[in-house]
Amino acid sequence: SNTTWEMQGYFTAAAGIGEPLRLRQQADSPIYRVGAGAEINMANGLGLAIRYNGAFGENIEQQSVSGSLKMSF
Repeated sequence: SNTTWEMQGYFTAAAGIGEPLRLRQQADSPIYRVGAGAEINMANGLGLAIRYNGAFGENIEQQSVSGSLKMSF
């Protein structure tokens, strides 16, 4: 279902000056999420990882890819 997400805040240095900062965003709950990843750890202490995440709904499509390189010492 669609809902409106809202947040209100103030800047500390400008307290009492002007109107508060308001952020509004339509939010859609994802119908389904997917994720996959792989990690390779080598004998010399190096590791390599890659990951994919996605969220999909009626009005939403979010995708991300991340990776990392690790070194043990």
